[in-house]
Amino acid sequence: MRAGHLACQAGRAGPPASLSSGVSRQRKTNVIHTHMKSTITASLLLISLCSAITRGVAQIPTFPVISDFSTSNDGWKITYVDGRIGGDAAWSSSGGNPGGYVPYVFAGPAPTGIAAPSKFLGDWSSLDGKGHLQYDHGVFALTGYGGEEANTVAIAGPGGSATWTGPPGGAPNGGWKTLCAPIDAGSWVVTSGTWSSLLTNVTYLNVRLELYPNAGEDEEGIDNVQLDFDALRLSIRCSQADCSQVELCWLSCTNRMYQIQFRSNLATNQWADLGSAIPGDGGRKCVTDAVAAAQPLRFYRIVQSQ
Repeated sequence: MRAGHLACQAGRAGPPASLSSGVSRQRKTNVIHTHMKSTITASLLLISLCSAITRGVAQIPTFPVISDFSTSNDGWKITYVDGRIGGDAAWSSSGGNPGGYVPYVFAGPAPTGIAAPSKFLGDWSSLDGKGHLQYDHGVFALTGYGGEEANTVAIAGPGGSATWTGPPGGAPNGGWKTLCAPIDAGSWVVTSGTWSSLLTNVTYLNVRLELYPNAGEDEEGIDNVQLDFDALRLSIRCSQADCSQVELCWLSCTNRMYQIQFRSNLATNQWADLGSAIPGDGGRKCVTDAVAAAQPLRFYRIVQSQ
């Protein structure tokens, strides 16, 4: 980053003076009122990273790294529209997916996120092309509707910075939506430095929390954040009462292709494709397969490619 783009003081980054006046925090209920336009969101996402970028020697996280918020906010912090890391994120013991989660209530066009604790930070090099960041985003109330924006994740460190952009909005009918950001260069936009240098020491991880910046007031939340190596899990259920059709679902990552395959005998038959390969979009994907009454036993698997 060029000199003059950030103002650092006592190890904590601060926003440029021209951008700091539009945000004020009110009450202890995590309600933010702001007059800043959402159009500046992308340019401000990584603006205040001085303390993170200059902090310590890279550790190697112990994978999987998980925050399920079952007993606390697990050290996550609120991030403001100008990139500043604020105080502790709120925590609720119920209403999550399941159990506890990090809730937040917004008023006005102020895209705000949460910054990860130190256990998520450090050397991510071993995850490159083989790992992912997964989390649940919840939408519970919208007062008015001014359009939805994309789920995003930002990372930064001494070696650079990058942003992942996923599908827009939350779950179609409210509630929880699971998202997956693969850790590979093709899925992120590198905004400074290089991808390989950035992964050697990730010192800042910010997950976007508000996706409806133009709503009057909205209630959203984050749960079950996980950083780990890829491990596909295929769920199967009967989608009809007589089980004449099965539904197969999995969590997809952007920039990945998925092929469902089947066989009737694990010892002799070859795997055959069920339909065409499906591109991932960072959300949950499902396909169905008809089951004839006289059909022999059928096994399924999912194959991932880049």
